[in-house]
Amino acid sequence: MPGRFVDCSGAVRAWDTAAVAVGCDRAPGRAAGQGDGHFFADSFERRTGRPLAIVTGDPRAAALIALAAPSRPSVYNDADPARSPWVTPDDIRQKGAVVIWLTSDTTPTPPPEIREHFPDLVPEVPRAFDRPIQGRLPTLRVGWGVIRPGSVASAQ
Repeated sequence: MPGRFVDCSGAVRAWDTAAVAVGCDRAPGRAAGQGDGHFFADSFERRTGRPLAIVTGDPRAAALIALAAPSRPSVYNDADPARSPWVTPDDIRQKGAVVIWLTSDTTPTPPPEIREHFPDLVPEVPRAFDRPIQGRLPTLRVGWGVIRPGSVASAQ
């Protein structure tokens, strides 16, 4: 049936490139491993007793982590909430969230804009991810923190 074939190889290559850039190794054709949404989902569940339902912060990193997390959390765009109408500040207060930001150091201090959006954030020590491809890029550091379910002032 000529004309019905759609070439999706560009989309797969884009996903694979983005996954490598953020340290996610669950791209198509790769085995499950470290360095992906499992770490953040497991950490959230150990700290709160609930599955991870919402990821926010750096949009690209949050989206890749949400795709790799076993609970398939929603992504909340804190810079422009109209881009994620399925998640509200009340949802973050009730369900909690993991907040992600890219960093170059090992201090758990979030950027001021994240601290402003999420005053109840409990920052954790940044997680370092080795790049799956050897090269000149440094180890990727992802700062992160947890907003516990039932927080009062989250996502204003």
